[in-house]
Amino acid sequence: MDGTSAGSEYDQLMADTVTQAGDLTILLIDDGGGLFAPMASDSFLVLSATSLMGSFNNVANGARIDTIGGEGSFLVSYDSASDMVLVSDFLSAGLPGDFNGSSFVDGLDFLTWQTDGLSAAELTNWQTNYGQSGASTASTATAVVPEPSCLFLFAISFLSYGRDRGVFVIR
Repeated sequence: MDGTSAGSEYDQLMADTVTQAGDLTILLIDDGGGLFAPMASDSFLVLSATSLMGSFNNVANGARIDTIGGEGSFLVSYDSASDMVLVSDFLSAGLPGDFNGSSFVDGLDFLTWQTDGLSAAELTNWQTNYGQSGASTASTATAVVPEPSCLFLFAISFLSYGRDRGVFVIR
């Protein structure tokens, strides 16, 4: 995949009668401008037929499939009423528990977990990373907090001393 345009940026198979077998694989490619980064809201119709039977061997309906490069995973939907296979809801591998791709694990991700029927393991990822942002969860725990300077502390104590004695003179 190199974009959201069917036929030119990702492969799409359209046929009369299809019996699915084999494995579905998804590769995100770099067209020279950087690796394609799908949004969680993007969806890709990869197979459409007048008659669709079976499923891919490596992914069930409603399950997620990892990209070959490990950048993330897609939700795979077999729509038997419309005879199509759709991949959607890209989940970046950067931050487990960030189901909506916002780079922050919060209550909206929990709502996504509830409405999309994700697994118990994915709920554990959400619980573990709740409140985290970005790809590194350790950076917030080790952030450097600057100490106030000695001059600032001296000025505060001097002003406090003058107030306590009832005398505060500025010339």
